Amino acid sequence: MVALTDHDTMAGIPEAAAEAERHGVRFVPGIEMTTVLEGGGEEIHLLAYHLRHDDPAIAALCARTQRALRERLAEVLEVMRTRIGRHVTMEEVEASAPHTRVIDRPHLARVMVARGWAVGSHEVFQRHLGSEGDCFVPLRGIHCGEAIAAVRAAGGIPVLAHPKYFRYPQGATPEDIGPLVEAGLLGLEVFHASHSLDEVGRYRAIAEEFDLLVTGGSDCHGAVLPGGKRGVDHECVPAWVGPQFEKRVRELVNTPSSP
Repeated sequence: MVALTDHDTMAGIPEAAAEAERHGVRFVPGIEMTTVLEGGGEEIHLLAYHLRHDDPAIAALCARTQRALRERLAEVLEVMRTRIGRHVTMEEVEASAPHTRVIDRPHLARVMVARGWAVGSHEVFQRHLGSEGDCFVPLRGIHCGEAIAAVRAAGGIPVLAHPKYFRYPQGATPEDIGPLVEAGLLGLEVFHASHSLDEVGRYRAIAEEFDLLVTGGSDCHGAVLPGGKRGVDHECVPAWVGPQFEKRVRELVNTPSSP
């Protein structure tokens, strides 16, 4: 079983579904939505599974997020120019990712690395683009609660992505997850390419505490992948996660939605 969860777009779902069928692979349509936390404005990512790729409400949220990301990126480019004397145009960022529908800070980071301004994207985010960087601009995007509600209304399964990066470096705690569960969260990405064994144990315990669906993934962004690996194997996501996912989804589909 495999899921495709591109950032803030489901445009690739029909092609991915067709390829999965051609190879006899069970396919789950999905998306990774960029949201912000109510109150603090912190950026958090929400995975959503079993959505229709043409759902109008989800498409509307994606359009809003894409605009917000582009507006934030334009601000970052201006801050870079005036604060650290680094000049990059929006056109140059777009040219670096010609087949990408959603342009965001990682694409800018690649341009900066290509120009020799940093060794890698991690350094770019640490020094400049991340929350502690000198060119950080917060995202004014959709609230996580709104995204969760939209996913549930569309019949999807909302899952918190890579909890390690929730309030990084602290990581998600039960106190963080509780309000999201109240808002309608149904799952937690316990297994992730960047999670240590200790972190996996911690997030699995949180998932059990709140009776959340357990998921896992590689967080593959093409050539840029945590740990330098491509794809996903049983070292990252155990074999039992897939059957558990399908079983829990069947149970959830047959349970009336409370939010």
